[in-house]
Amino acid sequence: VGRSDSDGNDGGCVMDARAMMYTRENEQELLNDGPKFDFIVDAIDDIQTKADLLTYCYKTNTRVISCMGAGGKSDVTRLHIGDLRSASRDALASKLRSVLKKRGVDIDDEQIQICYSSEKTVVPLAQLTEEQKKGGEGGV
Repeated sequence: VGRSDSDGNDGGCVMDARAMMYTRENEQELLNDGPKFDFIVDAIDDIQTKADLLTYCYKTNTRVISCMGAGGKSDVTRLHIGDLRSASRDALASKLRSVLKKRGVDIDDEQIQICYSSEKTVVPLAQLTEEQKKGGEGGV
């Protein structure tokens, strides 16, 4: 979590590092306690949690760049920055568009930018181990 340097001396960024995962339940504590953020970088994989964060950003006019799915993709020359409507060959972006539209979020809003790959998936994702499925170390 980062905030711009308020004293203006070096033009840098003040980071507020926390070992905390964003959820709708801790949104107040994580995002609203203290000064307003200038920019949020999102790398959440869960669609509902990602949609919660982007909905918050939309409603509070907070700029955000959100990472879409890159699993099974390896060509860095196919990475793009754009809006949700421009993403192609990205299942996460497709599902996210649908969820956000239902919530009344304007997916063309310039404050929501995404990073996505236009590459077709070339390598299937590895299956989860039984331990990962049960939520053990390395699990989801």
